[in-house]
Amino acid sequence: MKQAAWISMVEDEEADDQLKQIFDVARTPHGTLDNVMRTHSLRPASMIDHVTL
Repeated sequence: MKQAAWISMVEDEEADDQLKQIFDVARTPHGTLDNVMRTHSLRPASMIDHVTL
């Protein structure tokens, strides 16, 4: 059986205030945070760069 890859991500409840603010910038118009964006949660600077692109 093949094991799926797993990427650690910070959930909303675990985020500090600074990361919560970055999450809010990266949210979709529906208010969700895509997993592609959430994978950046361990390195918030890369999430900011991703949003900037």
